Amino acid sequence: MTDETTKNRAAWLERFAVHAKALFEQRPELRSVMLAIAQYWNDNANDEVHARCVVSQRDQPVWPHECGDINDDYDTGPAFATEACSYCGAGLDVDLDFYGAYDDATVQAFAPLCREGSNQSQDLSEAYVPYAVARRRDDGVDVEIVGGHQRQPVCALGDAAVDEPWDRALFEQVCATPRDDGPRAVLADELLVRRPDDARAEAIVRALGGDIAGHDALVAEHLAQWIAPLGAVIPPGGAHVERGFLARADVFAADDAGCERVRGARAWGTVEQLRYLPGSRDVLDPAMRALRDVGPVADAGIAKLVRAPRPWAIERLHLAPTAKGDVEAVLRARTLPRLRELVLEAASLPVMFSARSRPMLQRLVLVTGASLQTELPPGFWLDHHASLAPLPWLAVAHHDDLGQPAGWQLAFGPEQRVVVEMVGWHPAGTLQNLAAVLRRLPAGVRPVELASSRYFAFTAEDVAYVGEHAGRAVRAISG
Repeated sequence: MTDETTKNRAAWLERFAVHAKALFEQRPELRSVMLAIAQYWNDNANDEVHARCVVSQRDQPVWPHECGDINDDYDTGPAFATEACSYCGAGLDVDLDFYGAYDDATVQAFAPLCREGSNQSQDLSEAYVPYAVARRRDDGVDVEIVGGHQRQPVCALGDAAVDEPWDRALFEQVCATPRDDGPRAVLADELLVRRPDDARAEAIVRALGGDIAGHDALVAEHLAQWIAPLGAVIPPGGAHVERGFLARADVFAADDAGCERVRGARAWGTVEQLRYLPGSRDVLDPAMRALRDVGPVADAGIAKLVRAPRPWAIERLHLAPTAKGDVEAVLRARTLPRLRELVLEAASLPVMFSARSRPMLQRLVLVTGASLQTELPPGFWLDHHASLAPLPWLAVAHHDDLGQPAGWQLAFGPEQRVVVEMVGWHPAGTLQNLAAVLRRLPAGVRPVELASSRYFAFTAEDVAYVGEHAGRAVRAISG
């Protein structure tokens, strides 16, 4: 089943790449194509995965797609001249349709990547989630997977034989300094001395030499073996390898047995970012030497963090909504000396929270399902930031279906600085909504700074639109 899931997703991506290449050949002004997917439950074919394409003259398509032809109540701001879909792009005279999945195996492969409970009465951005982006390149098309699991996965990558032919001390250096290429280069050289045809060494050499396509091809061939035994708790599409080793992982461990199968695994040593999927146990292990970013962590995981026999390298920690009573314990923990950013539900913020409990904390991020325009106006958060002194930054954003920050994030900093960026795709992440939020800021705030991110890159036209409709000074800054 795992192999079939991987095969079906790969086939879709190959078909998408062919489709995008044809669009680029027909329309030279296009630079990128986004593939978004949804699974509907209230139509005649309630098990199908539907697909939509958005084409763009930008390197990153704008999402949510603002299309007046989709919604009768269209009032979401500027319909970007740079963007088009199969509804509003009829004038392009190209076929933008990309057909969905109908056979059971392909539906099963993509259903976990679709938003729960989508239906045909919803707007495009409410029902669909971005899955992949194809970009024009001189030598063809480059496809990036940008989506991930929205539900519990139906399978894991599975077991494979563990193969660790390297010197243990060299591997420990790789784990201890995950952002340093030096130890990896030395380890690759050592591997090639032992085994001249070693695939992992070749992948490292290719990555460090800039041959990302060659690196990724080797990863696709050897992934299960290279992350073993972690395939027991990582679903297809949940393992992200960088420079030869597992760097980011989406984890689903349904029970204690799953946690035990990967306890103490050396492959954890290079993982820098860990995300728990809905229903997963908190898998935290002392072997995670490189771990910098983890969550959402519930009570059991917090206990492991606080009571660990050695300090963690964690810099960013996302607490689950159920972890209300443990915020102060986290802030006081001596096992988290590098913690700089804490993410939690706005409703979980204790009345007695004090940044003095963690003098090194640089940023507190609050996520909320409430409207940033009306229910929780930015002026409230600006005042709240002042009450949390000496905390340098307080940020607030919507949360997505998995509780992660999404949409426009407003960060309130020293000297009344306000920095805005999109931290995840969200139906409310339109420029009109952003302008509405900024209109509610107090008049004395400095010019608002608009920072580009991997989810939205501000153009000069975007900045002008936000400033005009917000009725205040704004300026673009480097993300």
